[in-house]
Amino acid sequence: MPVTPPESPPPAAPTAGPEAPSTTGDGPAGAAPDLMATLRSANYIRLLVLAGVIGVPVSAFSYGFLEFVGLLQRWIFLSLPKDLGYTAAPLWWPVPLLAIAGVSVAAIIVLLPGTGGHIPAKGSVAGVPPKALELPGVALAALATLSLGAVLGPEAPLIAIGGGLGLIAIRLAKKDAPPTAVTVVSSAASFAAISTLFGSPIIATFLLMEASGLGGPVLELVLLPGLLSAGVGTLIFVGLNSLSGFGTFSLSIPGLPPFSHPTGAMFGWAIIFGLAAAVSGTCIRLLALWLL
Repeated sequence: MPVTPPESPPPAAPTAGPEAPSTTGDGPAGAAPDLMATLRSANYIRLLVLAGVIGVPVSAFSYGFLEFVGLLQRWIFLSLPKDLGYTAAPLWWPVPLLAIAGVSVAAIIVLLPGTGGHIPAKGSVAGVPPKALELPGVALAALATLSLGAVLGPEAPLIAIGGGLGLIAIRLAKKDAPPTAVTVVSSAASFAAISTLFGSPIIATFLLMEASGLGGPVLELVLLPGLLSAGVGTLIFVGLNSLSGFGTFSLSIPGLPPFSHPTGAMFGWAIIFGLAAAVSGTCIRLLALWLL
């Protein structure tokens, strides 16, 4: 096969589609045609179909996961104290629960593959989605921390679990799928997993766009499958709510007192709490990194 001299390389012929997606051209003017060719290719259409299909089981699993966490929380913090003879959970009740959560997560990290999910002290949840063998550890660590009150939000484990299920789906569809296709499908599955928490698939999509750190042509490749999968996820959540009657899920805090308008004292306390949170949060993060 003839070898072209280095000083006169031939222009690269772009290959469209997720089997070997290309988002670069011969310069800034060539990037847009390559991207449009990829978006119109049959391979990318197949990726869209896979993103929509994977949104169904991922969102159904996420719905069941969130409902199970809610059942555990209500039993641990409301029913169990009454079963033990208390009229309500005493003030010291969360202390042993946090200890149990810590021991449980430590055991999961040691005994199961993976690290139970991403390390919060290292920042964003974005990164390589967990492999199939690591998903049980992620789910069990999330159950231990969420149900026992160690953390407040389910976004990080849902993003990880959704991305892991998307990774399994793309590997089953094509074992030698290129990294761009893996990124597209795993990100779309994560969109489906948390689409209902924000009341809109669009808000969930923009959150993950920010968390993923993607940009440029790759972001444009991920955006359309992500919106499709998030829309499917929202529909599945609504349908399961109608069938089961368990209700919907959101990040809103229930039972807040009525609020009319902010006052000067509120602004003052907000500044104090903000400064204190910044200092304490930094100290906690540094301590966590030191313990690693």
